[in-house]
Amino acid sequence: MLFGWTTRNNINMLDELQLHLKMRSGEYCAARVGVTLVLYYAKSMEELADVVPKMYELYQSFIPKGALRSLLGTTGVWRKATKQALASRFRQLHKEGVDYTSINLNSGEPGHVGDYGFHFFASDLCHTDIYPRETCSFIMEFPVEALAPEQRGRFKEFVMAVSGIADFESGYGGYAFKHLSRTWRGQALDWISRLTHRYLALDISNDSFKVVARRRVVNVSWITLLGHDLTADLGGTERIREQLSPEVGMQSLTNGTILIAGDTPPIGDTNGDLQDIRWLKEVAALTKPVRAKMEIGFGSPTFRRTWLNRLDINEKPI
Repeated sequence: MLFGWTTRNNINMLDELQLHLKMRSGEYCAARVGVTLVLYYAKSMEELADVVPKMYELYQSFIPKGALRSLLGTTGVWRKATKQALASRFRQLHKEGVDYTSINLNSGEPGHVGDYGFHFFASDLCHTDIYPRETCSFIMEFPVEALAPEQRGRFKEFVMAVSGIADFESGYGGYAFKHLSRTWRGQALDWISRLTHRYLALDISNDSFKVVARRRVVNVSWITLLGHDLTADLGGTERIREQLSPEVGMQSLTNGTILIAGDTPPIGDTNGDLQDIRWLKEVAALTKPVRAKMEIGFGSPTFRRTWLNRLDINEKPI
């Protein structure tokens, strides 16, 4: 039972921005700041069944060997990750009659958010009457150091490689709040919602966004990915380039377009001058016509209504 929580916050050390929960069974890291890459796919779990292992293997080749140690079981309990257990979860993606599933691996001890994490959230995409824009999604997690000056090039290369595995709708990568999604969810999301007004550039790692992501941009970050359809919806590559400053990098990919909002990954600390998000705001303005719409299901009423629009140039931040 929860009897207290503590936050360690140091603006110069994002990896020290953490939520710790003190429980009867011990103290747990329930949320922290790091780096995430998020990708959305308008394909069902069955269509992605052969894609998921490829994504996982590419991610594994990028992170330290043996880093992922915990696997969330089907009963909601974190256990030691084994090849046999993961192979079983991959096989289940091929089964008929499954309307929803998720695969969650983490580098932390069971119940702790670690430096690395691999999450796949999927459904059969059959509920179009309720969720006409539903997708499946991947969230891949990294430590803050992944965006250190000497590491940024390698991270960009990874994003380009993983986005080339299958056609995607959209995606984004940069600094973000990380959490376990299915564990300590209420406490983690409450903590995150109260910090977003301070750090405008950080993603909130909300797996619920997948229900509104078909042919839509959910969020923009240091790296923003546009699938072929969204690139066309925004007027094509030439039109997109015309609307952005030279400081925003742009490159065509196998399955779409990549935008990079400046040389330095933004944080958007509202205690500063916010100059680091000026290029991010340009990307937000560009993608506003195709932005996803939904009311977020946690946090204050203001946060729920406005987080998706927080970077709009002519609107006040939350």
